[in-house]
Amino acid sequence: MTNKPNPQRGLLLSLAAYIWWGFLPVYLKAVSVFPAVEYFAHRIIWSALLLTVIMTLRKEWGPLKATLTLRKIAIFCVVSVVLCGNTLIYIWAVTHDRIVDASLGAFMNPIISVVFGVVVLRERIAAHHKLAVVIAALGILYLGIMSQTFPWVALVLAATWGAYGLMKKMAPLNTLHGSWLEVVLASVPFLLYLLYLGNQGQNEFTKHGLGLDLLLIASCVVTTTPLLLFTAGMRSAPLSQLGFLQYISPTMQFLLGIFLFHEPFTSTKFIGYAIVWLALLVYMFGSGLVRWRAHTAAKLALRAKE
Repeated sequence: MTNKPNPQRGLLLSLAAYIWWGFLPVYLKAVSVFPAVEYFAHRIIWSALLLTVIMTLRKEWGPLKATLTLRKIAIFCVVSVVLCGNTLIYIWAVTHDRIVDASLGAFMNPIISVVFGVVVLRERIAAHHKLAVVIAALGILYLGIMSQTFPWVALVLAATWGAYGLMKKMAPLNTLHGSWLEVVLASVPFLLYLLYLGNQGQNEFTKHGLGLDLLLIASCVVTTTPLLLFTAGMRSAPLSQLGFLQYISPTMQFLLGIFLFHEPFTSTKFIGYAIVWLALLVYMFGSGLVRWRAHTAAKLALRAKE
């Protein structure tokens, strides 16, 4: 007996994943006593162990072997490097009071993906996509000229995440298989790094009490749980309904940065961010209008056949 898609369940699971990701800065602040690279090394290694257990329990080794090629492994080596860079910069941003800047990068992700599609894949884009890119560029230009700090955190996070998605599109694997391969490939150098730190007596693990050590080990659960929730949600709910949920996480992080961690948010930043948000609204409204027109045309064509 097969499980039928359950859109309501899918939406709830996806919502839970995005809310979980929205609260991620709170967790990262709690473990900020550990240097960013050491924390990330533990996160990668414990995640690799957890995902290996999940792969074994779900008997996924056969399906993975059937879809894996040398080309995909080579691409995923690059994917791992890009993902590690993206995550390390995000961790640095959170622990250095740049959560608001990091949230801007997440808001820019769809627009950056459009740019990658045009530049790399030579895709043709609609007029509203072009307008959104131009408006977002004006917002970044405004921030660069008027603000004391250029929004490099947002740009680098958006660009690396866009590159990550592009490369995974070039070497498709399902979420669990891809996540396992990413962390396993990345875990080798980071395991060597942790061994080096331990040999030199420079590691912070075991030096801050059992509670923080357990919190560090729990990074694999903090990382993997929302990913599994999101994967399950995608299988049950239509992508058209999940699109708007992706902005929950950056919105939560933006609000946490301002109201919980009291990061500065000047009028200059507000204007620059508002221009980028306007670009996002143009992108969302235009995409929704295109889908509505296509749906309406399909219904009219169906009625004409009847």
